Amino acid sequence: MKLVEIRRRVNQRSGLALGNGAVDALINEALAQISDEDDWPWLKIAVTGTWETDATTLAVPDTMKAVRYLDVAGTIYRPQESDQTAAYRTDGDRAIGFSVEAGTITPTPTPANAAAYTLHGVALEKILDGDAEEPRIPDTWIGCVVSLAISMAHDRPEGNDKAGARAQARYDSQLHRMRRSVRNPTRGARVPRGRSDVI
Repeated sequence: MKLVEIRRRVNQRSGLALGNGAVDALINEALAQISDEDDWPWLKIAVTGTWETDATTLAVPDTMKAVRYLDVAGTIYRPQESDQTAAYRTDGDRAIGFSVEAGTITPTPTPANAAAYTLHGVALEKILDGDAEEPRIPDTWIGCVVSLAISMAHDRPEGNDKAGARAQARYDSQLHRMRRSVRNPTRGARVPRGRSDVI
């Protein structure tokens, strides 16, 4: 759903006279907060490329907020900390993993040959600044963004505490449903059970 439509919903439901810039800021803040609430499937991304023979590090894309693992020609590198090295799978005497510092990944051991790689991670939610831009969150859950933005709007001095509390309660309920949906994506609909007339 486009920013202009999300903004319209927030304006209609908030009952406040806020400018477009203020509403857009609330929407972006709500999107950022929701993206940090859970490991949402719509934020999972994979970036591919070719590991160069003389390379020792790999830059993390600006669109990625967390790195899950690096796959270089079938060798899986997982995040490691120096005190946890022993906890990771080993190749001979060397731990296989990577460290991240200042937006750069350093795999251990360094891949010896040029090979295709896939970097798996979690994307940053987009910051919307144009009317036609769309967030990563699916349209199904835009109501969650709207409710949180309205709750935040009513936290402002010109807001209404009761309306803010109602919007926050709506957001909490929608967030719970969203989490449940992500945890049980194949859960079927309930089958109504009634008394049978057939004996």
